[in-house]
Amino acid sequence: MKRNNGFLLQDALFALFVILICASLLVQGIYTLYVQRDLKINEKIEKKWFHTD
Repeated sequence: MKRNNGFLLQDALFALFVILICASLLVQGIYTLYVQRDLKINEKIEKKWFHTD
């Protein structure tokens, strides 16, 4: 196919696909950090399991 100073539909769809993947990874990363900020490790339980092994 000959290009006449423009984008093909295939190029535009591929770019949209890449942008959607990047956006979803960014949103998932932010959501993961937001959810895990309130998680605390119970040190007594962790130390107990560590010393019994």
